[in-house]
Amino acid sequence: MDIKNSSCPHRCAAEMNHQVGPHEAHSGDGRGRCEGGLERPLTLALRADDPITAEAAVAYLRSGPQQVRLLPAGLQDQSEVLLVMVGEVTDETLSWMRRAAVRGTGPRARIVLVAETITENQLIRAVGWGLTCFLHRQRASFPQVLRAVVNSREGRAELPDTLVASLVEQLRTARQVPLGAGGLRPREADVLRLLADGLDTAEMASKLSYSERTIKNIIHGMITRLGLRNRAHAVAHGIRTGLI
Repeated sequence: MDIKNSSCPHRCAAEMNHQVGPHEAHSGDGRGRCEGGLERPLTLALRADDPITAEAAVAYLRSGPQQVRLLPAGLQDQSEVLLVMVGEVTDETLSWMRRAAVRGTGPRARIVLVAETITENQLIRAVGWGLTCFLHRQRASFPQVLRAVVNSREGRAELPDTLVASLVEQLRTARQVPLGAGGLRPREADVLRLLADGLDTAEMASKLSYSERTIKNIIHGMITRLGLRNRAHAVAHGIRTGLI
């Protein structure tokens, strides 16, 4: 994370007598004049995978020109924007996003993600849960992150062109391929049958002339879309629907 544009993040955090845990920021109202057309403070929940990143982000957001209110842990489900800052996008990262999307009757948070990389499959899931912006961690400065947060609340999306193209292509392909028995697409059904026969990922990849990564993505996408728990549950679903 490029923090060259922040103003002494660690000293500022200490002066505020503000303690930040490895996964979340606890803070009160932000300070600063209202600019950029904002009529009220932007409510923000921050989740980071390490305390140094969290402290630096809090220091900048508290001293920045935009008026931002960082919500404490107990009120994070009321935030307008969720800022997620991680090195690697993991299942825990996606879980944060999913919880932000499923939070009662109120509007769900828009999500700004700052990370090293994100896979196509992760992107599709994240967009479904409210992701509006993805920034590369090594190239993003704090002013850029703040601008993305403000733009996100205003409904403007910011995703890399390559990821957008991939997302559009996958959605186009998904519409063209009809669902068969059990809500499965043809290649999902093929993978599921081999999975029921006891083949591992490498064996399935060889059998179907796919890469192992493709096999993993097919299984993961199938499990996620159908709300299944694991591979065994997927096999059970195939049996119940008469596919196997």
